Amino acid sequence: VVTRGEMVLLTSLGGGMIDDVSVRDNTLLWGSLYGVEPSRMRTLLGDVLEWAGIAGYEDAKLRTLSSGTRQRLAFSVVRHIATDIFLIDEALSAGDVRFRAKCRAFFESDVNRERTFLVATHDLDFAQTFCRLALWLDEGQVADWGESGAVVERYVAAQAQGSTSERAPVAAAGR
Repeated sequence: VVTRGEMVLLTSLGGGMIDDVSVRDNTLLWGSLYGVEPSRMRTLLGDVLEWAGIAGYEDAKLRTLSSGTRQRLAFSVVRHIATDIFLIDEALSAGDVRFRAKCRAFFESDVNRERTFLVATHDLDFAQTFCRLALWLDEGQVADWGESGAVVERYVAAQAQGSTSERAPVAAAGR
């Protein structure tokens, strides 16, 4: 795999966070996992917490947050890190309706930026709306590849005919 630019992996949001440590320290820790200096993360802290919907909770222990709130925090950290390539594995399916709307707005605002998103998803609307290309995998085999709208149409038709596994997602979509 050849990449041009910095890459961030969004899977298992919140992996590596520590329950008995404050939200602030976990935010600094997660930023450092992505190579962001603690001083830079400190300047981003207010924006990260505001976007996650937990402003004022920086001193709370992580264990006091719900799993959905932890995921919002983790996504917010990554969202505030300037990167060129995002690898996302169903990370956006978590959270409440308002959080998913924020994630959608994040992608909508990035449509014309020079960033790449590689997304594993079962969300066909997301794939058609935000992705130029799609790869459909069925039981680990390439079933289709091409323009996302066309791939999604063929995937839906195959699902309706029962000719594909129910588990088969539009596995990777990028723009």
